[in-house]
Amino acid sequence: MTYEIIINILTVFISSGAAAGVVSLITLRKTKLIEESIRTIYEKKLEEYRSRRQKKEEMLSDLVGPVVMQLHRTSRAFNRYKEKNHFLEAEVLYKSNLAIRDIIMKKGYLFDPEFMLHIINLMEHCDAWIEEFEKNKEYSDKFIFAGPQGFPFPKDAEKILILMCEQLKDELYGDGFKEYF
Repeated sequence: MTYEIIINILTVFISSGAAAGVVSLITLRKTKLIEESIRTIYEKKLEEYRSRRQKKEEMLSDLVGPVVMQLHRTSRAFNRYKEKNHFLEAEVLYKSNLAIRDIIMKKGYLFDPEFMLHIINLMEHCDAWIEEFEKNKEYSDKFIFAGPQGFPFPKDAEKILILMCEQLKDELYGDGFKEYF
């Protein structure tokens, strides 16, 4: 009798061990499939994040940042333009308007469609101002305006670009970046 009990106990252990092994194998396979699925989703999300960040970095460094710096330059030159050497300040405005136009022409496609009308207005203003400058550059004391030709300076575009620049800096570098500016 004891022999039969020992055989029964061994049989139970072996069969339960085999069943546990089969369950473990099935569970392990299922776990691996879940892990692979999670890894694939994570890698896809990471690639999307990197792509969005790269676009934002390109917008800030190659488009919005340089245009905003040129806008600051033209604003300062315009304020000086009212007081002193008209030709020198007009030359600064000319070079900045050329730079703004060229930057937008090269990288303007990065703007979201909702901002394009403002950007196009800015580019048209720059083109008109450059054209007026070219027409009147021999008159060094003449104040150059593109507004009377139907292309006033688009202040909304300037506000949008400055706001966009700040938002991009915040999104990319956080508040810690502000201490340098």
